[in-house]
Amino acid sequence: MFTGIQLGGVNFVIEEVKLVYNVGKQVLKYQGYRIPTKADLLEAKEFILKMEKSASVSNIVQAAKNIPKNSWKRGALISAELAGLFVIGEQLGRGNLIGYKD
Repeated sequence: MFTGIQLGGVNFVIEEVKLVYNVGKQVLKYQGYRIPTKADLLEAKEFILKMEKSASVSNIVQAAKNIPKNSWKRGALISAELAGLFVIGEQLGRGNLIGYKD
């Protein structure tokens, strides 16, 4: 996949950017994606404003009560996993288990 490798040079980066751009164009064309039009953006804005107006504490509480127990459990498990991965990433980034290295 990597073409034109020239360590310390710019050719590697340029070639990889061209590759990602061309593959991305083909994927977008194949999937039928397109750049959103002004009408699409206005429709999304209206939808968000409508959702914002209909949001109330009682609606949110009622929606939370309707979530099945399995979904709550799955959400808690995923949240704990993400928190653990964040902690591990922080430790690796700092290079130390507690605090920062001097």
